Amino acid sequence: MTTGKKLGKAIQRLNLILFGVTESKPYWFDWDYITMVYNEKCGVDGDLDKFAHEYVFGFSLLYDMLDNQEAKEAMYIELRSHILVKLMNNEI
Repeated sequence: MTTGKKLGKAIQRLNLILFGVTESKPYWFDWDYITMVYNEKCGVDGDLDKFAHEYVFGFSLLYDMLDNQEAKEAMYIELRSHILVKLMNNEI
């Protein structure tokens, strides 16, 4: 087997592993709801960091994730990134 084929197979295995990890996260997003809440609480010039922090804290409190620091951090990053992209594209 050539090096290129070995690398291709290794990348395929890595993608499967990463997909499994991504799909097993202990949180989810309802983007329509989050967008609505962000618009109500923050508007265009709102404090995105504060909103993301409060949303993640509320979610983790509601779904008993307070001890899962990695999941809360991942959730914060994903939430903040998603909203930031929507703000930059004038979708919010």
